[in-house]
Amino acid sequence: MEKPVESTSRRFAEILHPGVVRIERELSWTAAGWEHVVIVVTDVPLDPGDPGHDPTELHAIAESVSLDLKRKGQGFSRLTIRNRV
Repeated sequence: MEKPVESTSRRFAEILHPGVVRIERELSWTAAGWEHVVIVVTDVPLDPGDPGHDPTELHAIAESVSLDLKRKGQGFSRLTIRNRV
């Protein structure tokens, strides 16, 4: 059974996906106003030169998080995927 990911927000705590390590959020100011940014931290390599890089898995992570947040009524302006530091 998959365990819920770490989260900086209780609202994100129930998102399940094996490639997601943590979900964070931040506000970003642009010329158009505030953007609500969801940051997905993953252990899937982002570098296309890495042998473990899997674009299909990265797309599935983005799709899973996006759909889950929309299903819960949690809007966002942008989704960013980062590697664990």
